[in-house]
Amino acid sequence: MRFTKVLSLALALVAPALAHAAPPPAEQAQKAAQALQRYVDGMTASGGWPDYTRPPASDLFRQVFDVGALEALSPPQPNDLPWLLEWSQTASTASKAILMHGIKPGPHPDLAAFAQNVERYEDEYCAAANFLIRVGAREMTALASFVARLPPEQHTPVRAAGIVKAKAGAAQMIAGFLVSATGGLKPANARLVSAALRDTREVWAGFLTPDARSHILDLVAQATQRIADEEAKRNLASFAAALEAAE
Repeated sequence: MRFTKVLSLALALVAPALAHAAPPPAEQAQKAAQALQRYVDGMTASGGWPDYTRPPASDLFRQVFDVGALEALSPPQPNDLPWLLEWSQTASTASKAILMHGIKPGPHPDLAAFAQNVERYEDEYCAAANFLIRVGAREMTALASFVARLPPEQHTPVRAAGIVKAKAGAAQMIAGFLVSATGGLKPANARLVSAALRDTREVWAGFLTPDARSHILDLVAQATQRIADEEAKRNLASFAAALEAAE
């Protein structure tokens, strides 16, 4: 997902001033992701399909996308950015590996095979989306806090450009989830992803640009028409209301 890549640029502009040890869940996620990749590679080599509902993949998956551990952490601070980004990148890479299983890399991926993977691994994809939305909101909160503390002379054009790209990447991430993870899903999965947007709505409302908010509101309206679950609809309505109220 592009969000982590563009945030990497923003972080590169602030990293020299940051230093904070990663909490145990973030460190465990990194190790679990490496083990999960080895498992996936082994399944690919044997021509099989990963099964994320059974050990060892199920246990490793939960460690990588551990929303409970993430939510139990203290409110994000500027010096949390390095490990938040690392955890986010780790999870994003793992999510991509799930969706791209069996698909040859290249500029023109097999979209039919991709759609089949989304259907086959719907539960895992939505669990990953839930985590990535929430960890992304924490990253944005930490980043905004860092920028707010900068003295005027450190608000450089290069740093400002990095923040602009981070905002664009965040909008792309949310738009992607709205397009792919709210229509035609099991009700429980639609509720899961929409609840992540609802719970983080104030962060995105304050961080996204007006143009991005407008585009996302259009996507929310389309997603609301596609889903049947009433709770998911209410979640999206709450998310949309925050975007509409933002200045």
